[in-house]
Amino acid sequence: MKFMSNENRNESGLPAARDAEMGLICSVVLKPEAADDFADLPPEAFHHEDLREMWNALRQMSAEGKPIDLITLTQWLADNDRLDMAGGIAGVTDAATFVPTPEARAGYATILRDKWLRREAIFLANEVTGLARKEAQTTDELLAEVELRMMGLREKAGSQRQNPVRHVREAVVEAVEHIDKVYRSRGSTVGLETGVHDLDRMTGGLRGSQMVIVAGRPSHGKSSLGMQFALHAAVEKQVPTLVFSVEMPSEQLMVRALCSYAEINLGRVRDGFFSKKDMDNLNAQMERLHAAPLFIDATPGLTSAQFRSRARAAHAAHGIGLIIVDYLQIMRGSSKRAKENRQMEVAEISMTLKMVANELNIPVVAMAQLNRDAEEYGLPKLSHLRDSGSIEQDADMVLLIHRLDKKRGKKKDGDDEDKPDHNCLLMLEKQRNGPTGHIKLQFDSAYTHFRNVTAKRYSNNEDERQH
Repeated sequence: MKFMSNENRNESGLPAARDAEMGLICSVVLKPEAADDFADLPPEAFHHEDLREMWNALRQMSAEGKPIDLITLTQWLADNDRLDMAGGIAGVTDAATFVPTPEARAGYATILRDKWLRREAIFLANEVTGLARKEAQTTDELLAEVELRMMGLREKAGSQRQNPVRHVREAVVEAVEHIDKVYRSRGSTVGLETGVHDLDRMTGGLRGSQMVIVAGRPSHGKSSLGMQFALHAAVEKQVPTLVFSVEMPSEQLMVRALCSYAEINLGRVRDGFFSKKDMDNLNAQMERLHAAPLFIDATPGLTSAQFRSRARAAHAAHGIGLIIVDYLQIMRGSSKRAKENRQMEVAEISMTLKMVANELNIPVVAMAQLNRDAEEYGLPKLSHLRDSGSIEQDADMVLLIHRLDKKRGKKKDGDDEDKPDHNCLLMLEKQRNGPTGHIKLQFDSAYTHFRNVTAKRYSNNEDERQH
C-alpha cells in the first residue's frame, strides 16, 4: 500500500508529538551510531515539516557514512538547499540541543510510530470516504479496495513493531524443542497429516505458516487430492478446515467428496444406478461429514482481498487449522494495478496466500494449474507452473501430479503381467526444509480417490517403504 506524503495532506488537528520528534533527532546527533537503530523509521513518521527535513538529512548522512554533529547536519542541509525548510540555523540548533542525553531515544521512536500510524488511519478513513461518495466502483469492488488498504496499514503497523533480529539462543531453543517433539512422536507425524503416507513421512506433515502448492494439468486429480487432504484433516483428525472452492459449487463438491469417501462410483451416482448398500454407506459417511469441522466457501470470482478477509474471520470464529484453495489461478486480484497485468495479478494472489499462512500460522494448500508444455515432456517441472514464477518463489512446498495412466495405452484383457502397482506420481519438487522425491500413488478414477501404495506411514522395514 502506498501512503500519501504529509505535504499532500491537511496537517491541522492530527496526532503528533513535536517534543518526541525533537528528542529523537537530538539523540541521534548526540549519539550518531544510534541512527542504525532507527533506519526503518521513514521521514513521514515526523509530522512537522522542519523536523522531517532534519530526519531525512540524518538518514542520508548515516547511509553515506558521514560524520554527524550539529555543524555537519547544518552544513548538509545548507549544501542541499534544505536549511530554510528545516527552520534555519536556529531551528536546527534548537532540535540538536533539545535533550541532555540520548538514553530515552527508543521511547521517542515508539511515540513517533504510534502517532504516525494514527495519522495514516485518519488519512485512510478520509480516502475511503471519498471513494464511497464517488460511486465509481461497485460495492463489492469498494469493499475489496478498503480491505486491501487496511491490509497495507496493518502490515505497516506490524513491520514497525517487530524486531527481526534475535539472539541465536532463541532459535537454538526452538530447534531443540522441535527435535525433541519429533523424537517423542516417532512413528507418527509431527505436523498435520495429509493421509498420503509417504508424503507425511517425507515432510513430517503440513506445518503452520506453510504455503503448499498442488499442481497438475486439467482432469489429473488436483481437486480430488486437495479435497482428500481436507477430508482427512476434518473427519479423521477433527481439525477445523476451510475449503475455498472457486471453480466448483459447494453441492457438486460435496457429491464428489461423499462418493470418494464412501467409495461409491461417481458415474453411478450421477445417473442414479447404485445399490441400496451404496446408499447405506453414503448415509453413514454423510453422518461423519455432517459432524466434521469442515467449512466451505464456494464464491465464484473470489478476490485476494476477500480471501484474506474471510480466512481471518473463519479462523477467529472456528479456529481453522487448514485452508484449501481450489484453485489459485482462477482467483482474481484486488488491486487495480494487478488487474491490468495477469502475471502481476497471480503474483498478488500468491503473495496473499503466503501472507495468510504466516498471519494465521496455519498451512494453506492451493491447487494450481500447469501449462500445456507439461504434457509435451516426460515429467512436469516447476517451470511449468502457469502464469507466474512467483508461485514457485512463494511456496514452501510444491507437489506436481503426474498421471501415468494418461500416457499409457489400454491393455488387452488378461495382460496383467507387467501391471504396475501405481498409475500416478506425486512429485515433491520443492520443500524448503526437507528432501524432494517422487511418491507412487494409485488413482481410482471411479471414486476420484488417490490410494497409498505404501501400507504403513512409518516402518523400519525397507521393503515397506518407497525408495
